[in-house]
Amino acid sequence: NMFSTISNYLFIIRPPAFAALGTAFIISSFASFAISAVIAIAKNKIPLFYRSFSRKLKTLLLWYGTISMLLIFFRIEQVPYLSMRIWLWIWCLLILILGIFILIKEYKKIPARKERYLNELKQKRYFNA
Repeated sequence: NMFSTISNYLFIIRPPAFAALGTAFIISSFASFAISAVIAIAKNKIPLFYRSFSRKLKTLLLWYGTISMLLIFFRIEQVPYLSMRIWLWIWCLLILILGIFILIKEYKKIPARKERYLNELKQKRYFNA
């Protein structure tokens, strides 16, 4: 009975309009575009050792926003099979797992980049003095 309910929820070919979670999904899509725009505008103000991290974050946010808007469009237009809720859940889980993996990997590299940057700065001061 519970499996049937979950199956019906996830695999309805043309689900009805968004409810509360759908509004949050739409807002998160727009927010991802806004945050990636802020990162793109402020890229020269970001310290060198954080730039790779911010570039990957911007790319991840752009992918999230673009694919999410496509899925929202399918849902609003009630395109058969492409508007099923399962695609939204798979996309959210995929972007969450991928995002955590990429961002943790990049975050671990920051101390080494910072140290390398500070060493280069010391060498420039030494050779320019």
